[in-house]
Amino acid sequence: MSAFVCTLSPDAAPSADAAGRLRHLGIAAHSVISDGPFCAAAGEPVLRPLTARRGALAAAGDVRLDNRADLLRFAAPVRPDAPDLEFVLALFDVHGEHCIPMLAGDFAVVLWDGRTRTLVAARDAFGVRPLFHATAGGTLRIASRLEALAQDAAYDEAWVSGFLLGGSSNPERTLWEGRRAVPPGGVLVAAEGRVQERRWWRAEDFVPARHADGAEAAAQVRRLFADAVRVRLGAPGETWSQLSGGLDSSAVVSTAQWLAEAGEAPGLAGTVSVVDSLGDGDETRYSDEVLRRWNVRGESVRDPWPWQDDGEPPVATDEPRPMFPYWARDRRMCAIVRDAGGRVMLSGQGSDHYLDGPGTFAADLLRTGRVGEALRTVTLHAVARRQSFYHGLWRDALRPLLPAALSGAGARPAAPAWVQQRFARRAGMTAARPRSRPGRVWSDETGVYLRILAGQLERGPFTEGMEVRYPFLDRRLAEFCLRLPVEQRVRPGGSKWVLREAMRGILPEAVRTRRGKGGIDARILWALQHEAPRVGWLLRDPWVAQAGWVDADALRAAVERARQGEVDNLSHLLGTLSLETWLRVRAGAWAPVRAETRDAVAA
Repeated sequence: MSAFVCTLSPDAAPSADAAGRLRHLGIAAHSVISDGPFCAAAGEPVLRPLTARRGALAAAGDVRLDNRADLLRFAAPVRPDAPDLEFVLALFDVHGEHCIPMLAGDFAVVLWDGRTRTLVAARDAFGVRPLFHATAGGTLRIASRLEALAQDAAYDEAWVSGFLLGGSSNPERTLWEGRRAVPPGGVLVAAEGRVQERRWWRAEDFVPARHADGAEAAAQVRRLFADAVRVRLGAPGETWSQLSGGLDSSAVVSTAQWLAEAGEAPGLAGTVSVVDSLGDGDETRYSDEVLRRWNVRGESVRDPWPWQDDGEPPVATDEPRPMFPYWARDRRMCAIVRDAGGRVMLSGQGSDHYLDGPGTFAADLLRTGRVGEALRTVTLHAVARRQSFYHGLWRDALRPLLPAALSGAGARPAAPAWVQQRFARRAGMTAARPRSRPGRVWSDETGVYLRILAGQLERGPFTEGMEVRYPFLDRRLAEFCLRLPVEQRVRPGGSKWVLREAMRGILPEAVRTRRGKGGIDARILWALQHEAPRVGWLLRDPWVAQAGWVDADALRAAVERARQGEVDNLSHLLGTLSLETWLRVRAGAWAPVRAETRDAVAA
């Protein structure tokens, strides 16, 4: 895993600072660019160069473009085989910071103009590539790894509260106070001693149309999605894909093989699936349909569980993750791909955040005077859900329009019982989120979903010698879908209508018409018992309790109730235990538990 660090300091020695922060990560500086107050230092490149120079201009970043051919006429002359980072620098030479909205792809980039002493740092629309910054004593530091900026930092309790509730809704905050993320679709500009932050892309700025031809929309989604898959395929033999058996990952695999069958792309070297035999976690009947249809190699990781000992100590990810204890599963998936010569893994993540969503578009209909449409929408969804019409009318149409003080709309969920109440009050865990704009409830809520997506994308072992690419996070595809009428995305009794229509003839019908998804609750409950010695060790004197965030006795009681089969707040419980685990692993305080002790307790 490589990284880059940039320092902008009018007083200190920026080159020593940037290279030193790389060494803190255990990475030697492979390339260093210094220009007066600016320095960029990067480790040895794994997939692509991380630094570039062009006269008085310099860049550091991880860039993979989808639309380079479309931008050639807008850039300064650059050699055809130049890396994408160098190409972005050629665009920057002509357009300055205005080149950022031109870019489609995955990127975290820092651009320096030595002529004007201006620094521009930007992140792709969906935050596929991470980018962090901190300012102290007049020095601005920007890094691709948060750990490079974390020395001597205190915890940000607002971020912790969001994590304990299932994920922070503020993509700019991090675990460390004063260390911030450049948000998805965000840009930071430093010039003349000032640092300004703004958004260059926002999902909520795309207004759904009132009407559109469904067949034409499906045909366009089919074209855009096929292109999104095509541009993310690597060289022959190096691209794999995750395959769960769900609609999204199956669409990725099937489209890749459909393109290969037509001679338009190299296709996949194989797929990797996680198979869980407990509860409703086994989706092999659907994934097998895809494998049979396209005759593609399928590998699987069977029955993984949290805290599983795979013979190697866990390694802390750059930030805490709700599923961090699944390190054995993640490492095994990546090992399958790397051992077969793979360098790219495709994922189906992303479409849930803009092709699905809440029913609150009924509130938009009501607010804009389309009362009949609003009532008809509420009725159809109530029938499909087998729920009360009046309950749906209140939840989806009336409540979002009332002031927050009357409706409670936008309030965050109540803190789990094990969270210390003093901490909950101090951190504002019951504070209301910003209200949506009148007539834009659906768009604003979709924007929130897409902003928090970056915290759910694959990190850790998935960035070691390989990269994950997300066809559904193709900006051109997402922007088209965000402009579609809501009813072409969500319909009563089903979601992602336009994607299902676009996949006719490509996806096996059993998968295309499938409703619902598998789950892992049963496996988590099993793991709490099977890993009782490990979990007991974590709960003996929890660090999250020492920090004042959690009541240790209440947390132990919640774990015991879960072992008896209680699933309420299970995701929050796993998140709390994940944070406890991550803190110990990061501090080097992880101790192995002997297998015979674990098995004796489980028996």
